[in-house]
Amino acid sequence: MKKTSQGNSTRPGVRSAYTGSSSSYRTSATPAPQRVSSPKRVGSRKPAKKKSPAGAIAIITSIAVIGGGAYFFTSTPLGKSIINNVFQIEKKYELTNADGTVVEMTESELRELLSSDKFPQGIVVDGTDVGGKTVNEASSLLKASAPTAPITTNITLNLDNEIIPLDLSALNFESNLDEILTNAFNEYALKGDEDINGLIANYNARENLKKANAVYTSAYTLKTEGISEIVHGTLDEKSTEAADAIITGFDAGTCEFQYTPSSKGYVIDIDAAVNDVKTMLDAGTYEGQVVVSAEVTEPELTTEMIQNEFGLIASASSQTTANANRNHNITITCEKINGMVLQPGESFDFNGFIGQRTPDKGYKLAGTIQDGQLKDDYGGGICQVTSMMYQSVIKSDLTVIERNPHMWPSSYATAGTDAAVDWPGQTFSFTNSSPYPIAISIYWNPENAMLTSAIYGHKLPDGQSIGFEGAIVSRSSATTEYIADSSMATGTRESVRGAHDGCTATSYKIWYDANGNEIKREELKLTVYSPVNAQIKVGIRNADGSLAKMNKDGTIENGNPTTPPPSETTPVAPTDPVPTDPAPTDPPAPVDPPPEAPVEG
Repeated sequence: MKKTSQGNSTRPGVRSAYTGSSSSYRTSATPAPQRVSSPKRVGSRKPAKKKSPAGAIAIITSIAVIGGGAYFFTSTPLGKSIINNVFQIEKKYELTNADGTVVEMTESELRELLSSDKFPQGIVVDGTDVGGKTVNEASSLLKASAPTAPITTNITLNLDNEIIPLDLSALNFESNLDEILTNAFNEYALKGDEDINGLIANYNARENLKKANAVYTSAYTLKTEGISEIVHGTLDEKSTEAADAIITGFDAGTCEFQYTPSSKGYVIDIDAAVNDVKTMLDAGTYEGQVVVSAEVTEPELTTEMIQNEFGLIASASSQTTANANRNHNITITCEKINGMVLQPGESFDFNGFIGQRTPDKGYKLAGTIQDGQLKDDYGGGICQVTSMMYQSVIKSDLTVIERNPHMWPSSYATAGTDAAVDWPGQTFSFTNSSPYPIAISIYWNPENAMLTSAIYGHKLPDGQSIGFEGAIVSRSSATTEYIADSSMATGTRESVRGAHDGCTATSYKIWYDANGNEIKREELKLTVYSPVNAQIKVGIRNADGSLAKMNKDGTIENGNPTTPPPSETTPVAPTDPVPTDPAPTDPPAPVDPPPEAPVEG
């Protein structure tokens, strides 16, 4: 018997079909031998010599080596059986791939190849080639990339002309994807009873997929279970009482109100809406509008009212002095108040809100009126703030609670339209007596030294406006008071304060229509500015220590001056109010005598 050499086939694309440890041989009853691949030798140990079994010469008649392969020839059935069983000879079949190459496979190899639980290449489901994936893997992949709403829906609800989208994404979209995948896999899967011809046909079918893909498309069905919950979830919150818009703040920079929107009140027939939507979907109509039946109630203060009817009601302005400290006090006071919102019925109290004017609060020394004299004190100048607020409040038709005039009219406000404050005695306060919220905008402009107070809220009806004017109706002259001073030498004099004539002023609140025509005029309570007499101190101490007598007119009796009396200091002449542009204001407070306590200027 001749040994065959081990080696691989030189034919491209052909792999060995034998992996056993013994040499493979092919026998045949026909004279023409079949070519098989060279067997693979396992191990290098030479087998032990044994005697040939009896009759072996009769079974194996000849051995031939052709082309490196071993061929055995026998003439008996028993020989054939022994050869087939011992050497496990299996036929190989030539198969043509999609690219034209040829491979050889045994039936076992072919069955094993086609028995995979994975899709062959070329099966496309919903645009994705699922080759190389199991049915479950393909299902997970395609479901992960499936559209959120595979069926396009656009159902809206019309509630009192408010178009409300209906989110149907929670509905079940039933897909036949898994059924499609199973069917596609089974189309090319092995059947349990397939013979070699069936295996070859299956292999060829799979190779053809590489040239012409098999395309499958899944379909969806929209289920309406749960539509009631969706419609209720959309409309339940709409079934409420009417809610007014609520003003929550005021942007002092843009002078616009900040607010929560209003909402109408609805009593909705939700069950009818559910039935209407379900009927539409069951009919396969996925786009359309359902009109919702409801009883509607309107809020009193709507978002549209704030947007269209709210704005500047009135303002008042005046120019300040060049005193830096005074302007500083005005500025920081405005910053504390600017942007304040008062709801209907709420009040503002200046002293209660600002508090005592002290250095630790940032206030500086500036002129104030104290006992009829101008003296520096912390917070001097802020009466100009309250005066402009008073005027804007009157012009906005709000209710003044407390207002006090200065000891004499101010240069920045017409007589009868000012408002003085001091701590803790006199304050300025008012109430928002309108049915709507208001906001206070107050600021000092350093570019033109103008102080402006403005009230924002629901504008007066029909484009009306209110003016505020003051006028002096009577005057009273100031005199000079002489005060005897025993610490001063006889004949010497010192001016304590200047004189200010008194006057009585009235003020008018005047309504105008949108064209500027006067509609009505309301006279407010009189404001009395009592005269402030000049005061001069007169020395009455004689050179010998005795005291001289001073007459009411300031002359001296029994005087013994050591030096000629100096010329008397000329008292300050009475100051009349300097008119400014009239501005609406709240009714002046009841006429009272001028305050004795210090009053800030």
